[in-house]
Amino acid sequence: MIENCLLEELVAYAKYGTIAKTAEFLGLTQPAVTHSMKKLEEELGVKLFIRKPNKLYLSETGKYTALEAKKLINDNLDFTKKVKQFDKDQTTLVVGFNAPGPGIVLRSLHDKNIQIKNNLVENNFEKLLSEHQLTCILINFPIEDRDIT
Repeated sequence: MIENCLLEELVAYAKYGTIAKTAEFLGLTQPAVTHSMKKLEEELGVKLFIRKPNKLYLSETGKYTALEAKKLINDNLDFTKKVKQFDKDQTTLVVGFNAPGPGIVLRSLHDKNIQIKNNLVENNFEKLLSEHQLTCILINFPIEDRDIT
C-alpha cells in the first residue's frame, strides 16, 4: 500500500514544479522530497520523472499519477468526514423542521445531545437527510422516498 504522504508530496510537486518549492511548501528538506519521489517510483514500478541535469520534470505517467493521487487524497478526506459524521450521528440528533413550533419545544429541553438547525428548513429535505446533515426532520407532510424512513 502506498503511503499517503508520498502521494501528497507528488501532488505538491505537480503543483509547484520544483523539489525546492515542494519542500518549502511541505516544510521538508529537498533531499527528503527527492528520496520520497524515488521511493514512490520504486513502489509503483514506473518512472514518474524525466531527469535532466539540475532539472526534474513529470513524465506523462507522472502527470497522470499526480491527478489520480489528488483524487485519492480527496476521496480519503471525504471518507474520513463521512465516518466522523456517522459516529456523531450515533450520539447526537441534528434536528431540522419546517415550522417554528417544534424548534421552540426542542430548545426548551436543553439537551446537549440534540443540535437544532438554527434556520427553518424549507426544501431539500431528502438531500439533507441522505447526506447526514440532519439526523431527523420534523415536517408537516410525508416524504415519498424509499431510502428515507
